Amino acid sequence: MGDLIRIDKILAEKDREERERLVLGIESLLERARAGELLGVCFVAIPVDRECLSVGMLKTSDCGTHELVGASAMMTDYLRRALCD
Repeated sequence: MGDLIRIDKILAEKDREERERLVLGIESLLERARAGELLGVCFVAIPVDRECLSVGMLKTSDCGTHELVGASAMMTDYLRRALCD
């Protein structure tokens, strides 16, 4: 007879790995900002309750608002392509 594998443990490990990937991505952006490699960031944050979104932009005085508007349009195109592929 084979070993029993609990699905809830597998799901919990997958959740932990996904959270860690999210944290590493955000930390990477922080490191780049601290190093002076970023002028602006557009973001949407989705909380676990999904009742509200945080949408915003952060920028230095060297970054024009028009650049962030253009970046948000590029992000929309990227998401659309990612969903269709």
